[in-house]
Amino acid sequence: MVFPNASLALTATANYRGDGSLYNIMAFEVSANGDRAFYGDYYTYTEIEVIGAGGGSFEDVIYEYEPQTSDVQGVAVVAGVFDFRGNDGVALYIASFTINGIAYNIKLHDNDRGESGLHRLTEIVNMIIRNDTADLHVLSDPVIPELRDERLTLGAARTDPDFGAYLPADLPPRYNFESAQRFINQETNSLFAFWDTGGMDSISWHISRPTAHDRELIVSISEHEKYDVSLYPIPWADSVPNEIREYFHSPVFLAQDLTKDAIRARTSWADADSGDTPGWRTSQFGVLYDNVLVEVSMRGLSPEQIWEVFEGLK
Repeated sequence: MVFPNASLALTATANYRGDGSLYNIMAFEVSANGDRAFYGDYYTYTEIEVIGAGGGSFEDVIYEYEPQTSDVQGVAVVAGVFDFRGNDGVALYIASFTINGIAYNIKLHDNDRGESGLHRLTEIVNMIIRNDTADLHVLSDPVIPELRDERLTLGAARTDPDFGAYLPADLPPRYNFESAQRFINQETNSLFAFWDTGGMDSISWHISRPTAHDRELIVSISEHEKYDVSLYPIPWADSVPNEIREYFHSPVFLAQDLTKDAIRARTSWADADSGDTPGWRTSQFGVLYDNVLVEVSMRGLSPEQIWEVFEGLK
């Protein structure tokens, strides 16, 4: 409907304002397997922005040479080039035009500053102009999902119907509540809370709906090599094997399997000789309660204190 009779494969995203009005459509050329199409260089791809009446505005464009206006099948097309990588043969070709109140902005990153990039840009401009006018009505009146990005008091965070019950009930009095943020969009549904002591010690508490990737990071309590910080000397970038590195930095335990020993394995003591303030350090880990994931990182709490906090969530 937006690109009728297109001679190239495209994937596109429609972007909306909060009130549901269409802002723009961003389309990219894709390869045969559906991935964004590149041509021999990371910077070589095709991007088309479509803007209807009252929609967004184009990005500012800096042309290396004065852009030219041409008549293409009765449509005024402004086109130019920007050699944005110097002398290595990569250039950005740009064309903008309007058909029946619908504006198009085409960007073509090409690894040849010669005729091939210009020829390809010309083909795409002609393809759009000679085909039927885009029908943007198919994108009107969208179903607007729940969207939130809201700062909360601790009391409001505790009463959140989805995640409030997974906030720690009691923390040592030296930890002062600093902030909480409730966030929902099409990909993320989460609650974040943060406490600190006014010094170096702090508690970060993130609660969310687990993704498929989060579930891939679930570790068994018996898999010590995937989460025990005492097994590897610092710097971990040098000592942790590549095949378990992602588990090691963000392990997820099933709530029913979590033990005090597992928490001890994520916790270490820093002394003044290490160049840090002395105290307990807890590396990030997650605990999965059915369809709720709690991810934490802490400074200053002992393994026994952390265990008590999680015991209070059961």
